[in-house]
Amino acid sequence: MQDAAHGQGKLNLPLNTAGDEHKIIEPAAGGNADSYELKSTLKIMEGQAYQKVAGLWVNVTSTFQGLGIMAYSADNSRTSARIGTST
Repeated sequence: MQDAAHGQGKLNLPLNTAGDEHKIIEPAAGGNADSYELKSTLKIMEGQAYQKVAGLWVNVTSTFQGLGIMAYSADNSRTSARIGTST
C-alpha cells in the first residue's frame, strides 16, 4: 500500500456518495450504493464463503472446504482461501 508519502496521487473513486470513500468496503445492506459487494460474485464474511447465484447469495463454505479451496486455522481464528485451480 502506498500513500502521499510514497508519491502516490489521490485515487478518484466512482462514488455515488462523495466524501465517504470507506463506503466501498462496507456491506451493501441499508442502501449503500457504493459497496463493491454489489459488484462482486464471491465474498467471504465472518468465515463463511458466499457466491452470488441468480442474484442471491448462496453459502458455499462446505463446498469450498470439500474441494480444498478454503480452510480454517486449528483454533478457527483465521480463514484461508485459495483462489484459482491447480493442475
